[in-house]
Amino acid sequence: MATLRHRALQEKDRWKESSDASRRLRPLPFSLVENEDKQIVLDRILHELTPLLPAVAPLKVVAIGVNAVTRLLERHQASVVVLAMNPSVQPAAWHIMSMASMFAVPICVLATTSQELGDAMGLKAASAVALASIPDNTVCFHCSVPRVEAINR
Repeated sequence: MATLRHRALQEKDRWKESSDASRRLRPLPFSLVENEDKQIVLDRILHELTPLLPAVAPLKVVAIGVNAVTRLLERHQASVVVLAMNPSVQPAAWHIMSMASMFAVPICVLATTSQELGDAMGLKAASAVALASIPDNTVCFHCSVPRVEAINR
């Protein structure tokens, strides 16, 4: 049985050998999110996800970067993937789109650069971001427990 990476490489080789190989980039299997919708997604990441990153870091529910997102997809833990797509990123991120469609994981492909997605995440650059679901029995103490002031007697 072939691994997921091996299957993605086979798909890439099949495309290279096809008659349509004269084109530099393959057509995307997903439509790009552009203009206003792209800004809405980036703003929601900036204002809703980025403030939670330090609190959920011990739970490892956010994967940032192509390799980390690939690992999360391989483990069947990803619940949604956000991908910054421009021509320089497409060859390196093609397997993420293949795996997301294979495992029926929702994917949001933004027509933006990795620098813009990185800015929304509070980093220099991020080509891909994946979110995993938090199990019901997991308690995030940083998120759910309010701060208790000391009692002076």
